Amino acid sequence: MSRAMPFILCCIIGIVWVANPWIPLPVKSFFYALSLTLKSAILFVLPGVIFGLLFKSVVQMARSATHLIFLIIFFVCGSNLLAVLLSALPGQWIYGFDLSLIPPHGKNTLEPLWDLSFSPLISNDKALLAGMILGFVGAYTSPSRANKIGLFINNGISFFLKGFVFLIPFFVTGFFIKLKHEGLFHVVLKDYLQVFLAIIVIQCSYILGVGLALYRFNPLRMASGMAPFVPALISAFTTMSSAISMPLTLIGAQKTVKNKELISSMVPATSNVHLVGDCFTITLMAYAVLKSFGAPCPSWGQHMAYSLYFVVYVFSIAAVPAGGILAMLPLLQSNLGFHGEMLSLITALCILFDPFMTATNVFANGVFAQVIDRMVEKFPKLRPPHSSQEFS
Repeated sequence: MSRAMPFILCCIIGIVWVANPWIPLPVKSFFYALSLTLKSAILFVLPGVIFGLLFKSVVQMARSATHLIFLIIFFVCGSNLLAVLLSALPGQWIYGFDLSLIPPHGKNTLEPLWDLSFSPLISNDKALLAGMILGFVGAYTSPSRANKIGLFINNGISFFLKGFVFLIPFFVTGFFIKLKHEGLFHVVLKDYLQVFLAIIVIQCSYILGVGLALYRFNPLRMASGMAPFVPALISAFTTMSSAISMPLTLIGAQKTVKNKELISSMVPATSNVHLVGDCFTITLMAYAVLKSFGAPCPSWGQHMAYSLYFVVYVFSIAAVPAGGILAMLPLLQSNLGFHGEMLSLITALCILFDPFMTATNVFANGVFAQVIDRMVEKFPKLRPPHSSQEFS
């Protein structure tokens, strides 16, 4: 299902595009109401998902909290934060694109067949803070019990989210029907092709720039050092899964680093939290959606606050299709003023862009492994005991 998701959405787009004149108005209203209900359900359960996943992440990291682990966490957060912060400039550039305005209301406005919404029991910020605090307390007071609780919560959340994946097509179908009914579907198809291409160029430029800096701006050395990660890159693009591609990322890393034992432990631990592709894609897509709906461009202060929250929310992302954008929906709503239609649109766009986003994540993780290896070589005291030193 995860591999087929973009294909399924493309089929939905085609069906809605062709069949719109023959779809009865009550059916359109039904699917739109279903989309709104599912969106409300997502926002209702997200505080619990954020709490559970963050609790599990903190417990696992704190249990092995050596100075090196803290250093890796610091670099993960720093890398994610840098990517989100740097996306401000290209984000403003994308906001300046001549994107067609999507009006909030029109003559042919499609109304939902029903209006059912759920109010979250606690805010996402409180859930996030509670997950961090209780995770650290549990890890240091009763690590074994905390780890069992974390795994239990994680298994429950994973089961729920894997089931919810099957509802994602229904989640976005209603919104596509609304766009087509109101004559705005062509606007999205026309405008967001250039946005997709711009994001691809920006992400590739960033990764290549970091790679060149790592190899002291020697293109030949960089090409040689990055070549072992090409299989992982291809796997990520075709499977849209960092978890499935992780073994290939690990194999590529072991061919290019000296501290093999360290990197063998680090790559699995960081593959789901070091998400450069999500940082760029979600942020740049958010700027485009804001422009399309006539919302103001975020100020530097807003972008800074958004970036800091984004880095923390990354630790609550589940390893399922659309896991990244689903975790960021409340952040987009609270910090950038997204409403229901904007959330539905950016969710669909990020799912369609998922192959490129995952490929960027995996390739960036390969570069990140080499950065940590260089750091450990420069400061030997950081090296854990019995760490391998030889190249294969």
